[in-house]
Amino acid sequence: MKYLSFNFILFLVIVLIFTVAALFRIYFNYYYSFELDDINIDDWDRYFRNAIDIKNNGLLIQNIEENYLLPSGFLYNYFLAFCFLLFGVNITVVYFIQSAILGFSIAITFIVFKDFMSKNISWIFLFSMIVFAFVDIFKHYTFRLLSENLVLLTIPLFLLFLKKALLLNNNKKTLYFITGLFLGISVLIRPNIFPFSLVFLSLVLMFIILNKTQLLSYFYLTASYLIIMSLLPLRNYFVTGELAFLPVDGNFLDYIKRENPISFTENFLNFLQFYYNKIIYIFGFLPNLEPKFNYRPHWMIMWLGYFIYIYSAIKRIVKERSFEIFIHVFIFMFYFIILLIAPITDYGFRIIIPSLFLVLGFSIIGYKKLYYFFKPIIFKNIFRK
Repeated sequence: MKYLSFNFILFLVIVLIFTVAALFRIYFNYYYSFELDDINIDDWDRYFRNAIDIKNNGLLIQNIEENYLLPSGFLYNYFLAFCFLLFGVNITVVYFIQSAILGFSIAITFIVFKDFMSKNISWIFLFSMIVFAFVDIFKHYTFRLLSENLVLLTIPLFLLFLKKALLLNNNKKTLYFITGLFLGISVLIRPNIFPFSLVFLSLVLMFIILNKTQLLSYFYLTASYLIIMSLLPLRNYFVTGELAFLPVDGNFLDYIKRENPISFTENFLNFLQFYYNKIIYIFGFLPNLEPKFNYRPHWMIMWLGYFIYIYSAIKRIVKERSFEIFIHVFIFMFYFIILLIAPITDYGFRIIIPSLFLVLGFSIIGYKKLYYFFKPIIFKNIFRK
């Protein structure tokens, strides 16, 4: 009961921080608004039009007469439509809800990570997430109609229920079922998570076999995942008669070639330079790829801490913490897919933010390890003097 009370108070305080900030921003009109224009092809306009269509004409998004393709966050359309159904067509209400979602995502991520941390370090992590959230997300993207705002919540929920499923001894089937639901939802909000989902399902199966746990739990996980994933092909089937599984136009290699048209054989150095620029963009060196953006030194500090943690803890992760492995695999797969196929500079850096808090959590632990490594050396030298 005490644990539940703490979590409830934590949720309430963090959500209150961001909702109050949202009210101030709305009151002073510091937010993005637009006049709906059929000619405009930005993602936020498309999401808006699709949500209105769902609200007025049903679930099939009838204004799109072909297989669903753009914008890629299929389920985000329905989130917006649900908001419009409840509160009327008012984007400021959506922005307010997305501010609350940002607060919830921080609170849930804190709960996912706090067992890895001492009490003092966990509070530093919480404060750091709030700072990152304001600087990187609330300022730039919370007041936009973009699907990253929703997946920020579904990813930590997926991890939270996965953690409980792996660590608790009872209710495993129910927990695995809910885990699969949030995994499928996350994929249909941000399809670049799909490759991770395939790797994840393979790893869980291996984990269950090695630990001789119930295979029935894995059935519940995959069944719920497939139930959610079937929503898009069913929509496409009812509209076009085709069971198109994902909002994609071509295969994986097609997307790689579109993102990097430079020939590997004819211009090897420029081919590598392209990916080098994307890598350091992810690390916070944004102007190297897009000069109009600013450097983000807090990302550089965050990634350094993350690699310190990986270097110091890799053996223990492999031997002792199966759940932690899944988070690292998610981080790797998430950024690897972005590196290969994503137009990373679209609308700034929005495509990067869904994994930001996860990297930050391990970064904080990494700097703690670095501190305790150098602490004896520093004090030894001080007393020697």
